[in-house]
Amino acid sequence: MKSLNLLLLLIALGVVIPASSQSNAPDYKNIYLNARKALLYPAAYKEEGFLTFFESWMAVDRNNAYNSILRNSDQPSEELLLALNKLKTSYEALTQIHKYHEVALDIWEGHQTIPVPGGREDNSLDSADAWLADDPGFRPFLMDYRLKNPSEAKGTIITIPSIRGAYDELTLIAKTFNELGFNVFALQGRMNTVNRRYYGLQLDAQRAVRYLRFHAKELGIDPEKIVSIGGSKGNFTHIMTYEYFDKTPVQYAAEVLKKPLKDYVCDAIDTIPSHVSALIYSYGSFLLGKDFSAQTIRNSHIYSKEMYEAGYRYPHMVVLAGNYDHMDIPTLPVVITALSDYNKMSDRLYEIGYEVHISDKVEHGFGSGYKYPNMKNLWDAVGVFLEMNLGK
Repeated sequence: MKSLNLLLLLIALGVVIPASSQSNAPDYKNIYLNARKALLYPAAYKEEGFLTFFESWMAVDRNNAYNSILRNSDQPSEELLLALNKLKTSYEALTQIHKYHEVALDIWEGHQTIPVPGGREDNSLDSADAWLADDPGFRPFLMDYRLKNPSEAKGTIITIPSIRGAYDELTLIAKTFNELGFNVFALQGRMNTVNRRYYGLQLDAQRAVRYLRFHAKELGIDPEKIVSIGGSKGNFTHIMTYEYFDKTPVQYAAEVLKKPLKDYVCDAIDTIPSHVSALIYSYGSFLLGKDFSAQTIRNSHIYSKEMYEAGYRYPHMVVLAGNYDHMDIPTLPVVITALSDYNKMSDRLYEIGYEVHISDKVEHGFGSGYKYPNMKNLWDAVGVFLEMNLGK
């Protein structure tokens, strides 16, 4: 009774009571987890309000906020509580129009066990370092953003984001390329932010290419006009399209990673080559490294007369960067020189088409570029490049 009287006195005096101490305080942990789920499936919701929801999510899910929310390791700051309330409001304003399974293509269909090099992923909500961790039971999937008449598309694009959900790297880019006449599939892959090896993400991206090629007829797409777009760490996956394009997950894990797979048996999809016609390095060309050269291209596994005669070739490339991106900008001269030197070689097997775009006052992680007015024509230019080079 005394505690109740004290509580009433504090309220009368206008004393602010921390949300965590109020009996009717919102269940922020549950709100956060529900928002995580919704973030993965933007195609299941009306587009109206989803960008606001995504931005509210980004305001929460950074700076180790998940530790305070999921583990109650410390009292959430006033700033975090404010962000959580905005997330709650924006999440509750969403209108769901599809069930999750209706907008997701399970790329590892037929497999109860998803291939994990070494047998175990460190990335789970149980890890204190697992920012953007994989929720229990998570299975990588593709969201389907095909045109009404997929067979009439100029090509098919797979978008591979840098963070979980990444609405501006997935749905907004899909919308842009749909308007340009392309089918798009958005990959929600594994995000191992604990050891930052991204082996699971690489296998997911490779499987996505193979899945689309395997199901090309029923999906109504051209299997030889597939393009991969990476965002930041999403570009880690590109190597699976030219260096290891003919290796099954079992071969890749054992021969390349030296981390054999456990409890996984390859199927017919795993034997399909994962090559693509073009790669788009969106703020991720730094992953090619300072030693990237014309000889790097010629030494790649996909590059040989035999491979070329069999229908395989090193993909065309587009490199996109902002001039405020201190990771990407230093590498661009190396990439440009390598591609230029290669195309000048008299004994090259074929020419590699490439473009490099640097946008002024643009930072790393620009996604679809909706925040930058000087980037309105950027993706249009990429669309023209792809239309010129796909199928060549």
